[in-house]
Amino acid sequence: MNGRRNQNLVAIDVDGSLISAGGPIETRDIELLEDKGILWGILSSRSKERAKEACDAMGIKPKFLMVCRVDMRTEELKDLARQYQAEEYIYVADRSIDAKEAKQAQWKFIYANKFRELGI
Repeated sequence: MNGRRNQNLVAIDVDGSLISAGGPIETRDIELLEDKGILWGILSSRSKERAKEACDAMGIKPKFLMVCRVDMRTEELKDLARQYQAEEYIYVADRSIDAKEAKQAQWKFIYANKFRELGI
């Protein structure tokens, strides 16, 4: 576990979330997270190679890149919370099943198309 407590930890799905994978989240959105000192990374069912390609296409470097099976997302979110201390855990994705899994893991959920509006 990292020793520093972050204000927020944001995990972002790739498909339907990042602009390089058909979503609304752009490079400038990620840069704003970094400017605020928010720890962010990727939690996706894509392979690590494909998730890294999507990030590379945007010129972004996630602090963590976790791959999970679709039916294991709740457990992966809980595992992330054990690895990184934060005031608030936020999962950003594009499907209602993602919202359900985030809730089960006791994470806040934000739909990717609402990400910019919330000004994390």
